Amino acid sequence: IVESGEEGAIINCCFGHKTNDTIGRALTSILSARFGSSVAMQIDPYRIELTLPKVLLAEEIAKLIEEMNPEYVEPILEMTLKNTTLLRWKMVHVARKFGALSRDVDYQRVSMNKLLAVFEGTPMYREALREIYHDRLDLPRARGVLEKIRDRSIWVATSSISPIGTCGRGGGRDVTSPEHADAAVIDLLKNRIMNDRVLLFCVNCKRWKSMRVVERLPDKPECPLCGSRMVAALKPWEEEEINVVKKPEKKKTAEDRRRAKRVFRNANLVLSYGKTAAIALASRGLGPETAARVVGKMRSNELEFYRDILKAEREYARTKRFWG
Repeated sequence: IVESGEEGAIINCCFGHKTNDTIGRALTSILSARFGSSVAMQIDPYRIELTLPKVLLAEEIAKLIEEMNPEYVEPILEMTLKNTTLLRWKMVHVARKFGALSRDVDYQRVSMNKLLAVFEGTPMYREALREIYHDRLDLPRARGVLEKIRDRSIWVATSSISPIGTCGRGGGRDVTSPEHADAAVIDLLKNRIMNDRVLLFCVNCKRWKSMRVVERLPDKPECPLCGSRMVAALKPWEEEEINVVKKPEKKKTAEDRRRAKRVFRNANLVLSYGKTAAIALASRGLGPETAARVVGKMRSNELEFYRDILKAEREYARTKRFWG
């Protein structure tokens, strides 16, 4: 039974919390797109309560439910989940499991919208969705309910707001917002890189190394011992590469020579582009080759530089094996 009034609508449906949550989220996505503004939802095992930006007749909502295609529920859910706190926080926990986020990160200062924009389409993103589908939703049963509504095995009736509908009110609401491009994701990316650290190593004298925060790097890093600007900007966990470079040539294997050559390419990039190269090299998954393509591209502003880094990071996240 669909009930509507000035404060919104209540759909009385005793399908259980998971099934109601699944149907409710798909429905709020459709309504949010229709109104172009947020639609709040409250769920319990017996009803779905909607807070709408404008009054909608119960008959209109009933028609939307009857027209919902069961096959479209999952793609609709994915679209709407990424604009909810549920997926945002699930993404944090999954990213920590994959090692993509440090446990020391102050999550209260990180926008989950921006985090999702960085990792969308990656194995971490798909794992977060999988956990939500398993733990919080019931896609098979929701599809079954919608199939029965379509073939009239389940009828959708309408009514004005009743005591039965309002008795479940209370508790928190989840809000679905219309999807939009979040330009601030570039700010998140820049801030993250600037707060990351790089391991500087002089490939000229091979005697100096120093861990530095990217933001505090000079425009043209140089070795304080020999004055050379042939300084590689390595990731903090690449210290073993320094030992490889220091190894006597006669003792180096073919793999050692390949790794050493990569460090020298890194240093050449920093020599040519300074701090800009270090920023690219501090990004996730960007080695000297990819970083060279990013910093060597002509751009009109800094925003485009970070946008290219974001594209490169996303490509890395799509192809990297997070297991094994």
